[in-house]
Amino acid sequence: MSSNLMWDARKFQENLGSLISKFNTLFLSDIAPIISNPSGDRKASLKAIIALNVPQIQTDLHKVLSEIEHELRDNAHFLLIQSGFSEIESQTYLSSNFHSGCIKSSVINELNSTVGLLNELTTLAIAHLNVLETNSGFGGMLRGLFKGYSNPVDGISHAFGQGSMQIEVSSSLQGFNSAALLVGQSIDSVSTSLHTVVLEKWNSFGAMLENL
Repeated sequence: MSSNLMWDARKFQENLGSLISKFNTLFLSDIAPIISNPSGDRKASLKAIIALNVPQIQTDLHKVLSEIEHELRDNAHFLLIQSGFSEIESQTYLSSNFHSGCIKSSVINELNSTVGLLNELTTLAIAHLNVLETNSGFGGMLRGLFKGYSNPVDGISHAFGQGSMQIEVSSSLQGFNSAALLVGQSIDSVSTSLHTVVLEKWNSFGAMLENL
């Protein structure tokens, strides 16, 4: 930023908002259109989750956090100079208050937990997809018939949607859905935490300038 220009508060707000939004969507951005379709193919959704490159997602999330810190630091530096700070004084202040990792350190534990849950979800997606493929289609029908012959009671229950195969699918689905819900809540939580940390950091800086 040139010291001859006026600080653009709206642009700063838009840039930060865009970065925080990007952070939120990075977790599932590649597959969001697939898994958010209520009439979509469940197996396709599971395969999309299984194909998630979680290590790359984690790397990209860290990059966005660095971009947020850079945006905060650049704007703080501009305002410090505009407020009469020398370059040395500005750098001293920035090193203490807007150093590398100043935002990441506040959300890293929650972020790591969310990434861990996302990893677990991909594992559960593999197991659930296997259950669906085993108990559906022609193979599932044959398996149901076999169970009916080998266990007449289960065969009758299967006809009314209460057999061991349906129970297995239902149990698997419940476990996967619970994990998916937990991942969604965790993503929302870490995104909210990031927004709060950024806001508190910037408001603290603003209060310092006002008290000069």
